Amino acid sequence: MNKTIKLFLGIALMFSLGLSSCEYSVIEPVVIELPDDPISFSADIQSVFTAKCLTCHTNTKPVLLETASYNNLFDEGLIDLEVPSSSILYTLLETGHPGGNNAFSALELAQLLKWIEEGALDN
Repeated sequence: MNKTIKLFLGIALMFSLGLSSCEYSVIEPVVIELPDDPISFSADIQSVFTAKCLTCHTNTKPVLLETASYNNLFDEGLIDLEVPSSSILYTLLETGHPGGNNAFSALELAQLLKWIEEGALDN
């Protein structure tokens, strides 16, 4: 066989071996089961802000302080009741907050979104 044919057969063999050895895995979506009860701002949302956000958001950007955070979320335009999944607060936390040290869990994000979908009540 000439060199071109040998080279072509060698490349074809390597390509076919490479394809046959590829393994594909399916990533199953995470399913979060939330209770039917309404999400409570004070118990479910503010408690997470207090635990995960107030280490940074106190003096320079006090949006999430317990005494005023509910009003600040609306005053700062962070909540979108028309399209809850487009709320700045939710999208920022879902895509990864720049600080990133205290990332919200999948459960906390699901609770936040459900709270906004329920009308973001001060309860």
